[in-house]
Amino acid sequence: MERSIKENELNTEIAVELKRRQVRETQLQAEIALEQERAELVDRRVENERKESQSRAEALRAVIEPLKDVDWRTLVAVGSGGLDSRQLIAMAFRDLADNAEKIGTLNVSPDLLQALLATHSNQREHA
Repeated sequence: MERSIKENELNTEIAVELKRRQVRETQLQAEIALEQERAELVDRRVENERKESQSRAEALRAVIEPLKDVDWRTLVAVGSGGLDSRQLIAMAFRDLADNAEKIGTLNVSPDLLQALLATHSNQREHA
């Protein structure tokens, strides 16, 4: 009788241990499935972000492409909402300096500069 009780206890312990093992395996399988779903989510997110960045790059290219052949002075004038007379004078003198080897001699009198700057001052006063 004692032997049968010990066998029953042993069988019970074995059954309990098997059940614990099944529970651990089920938990492990659930964790593996969850990690696989997370990996798929990350892959989808990366793919979506790649598509979005490609879309933004194409949109930016579509905006920039027509501007690539436009003179920088035009872009500056448009981008700043128009140039005032001082900026235009400065750009003109820069163009003169860039082409100095073609010009030869250029005399700019103080009276001319004063008149140009006075025009700018008058424009600001009337605005």
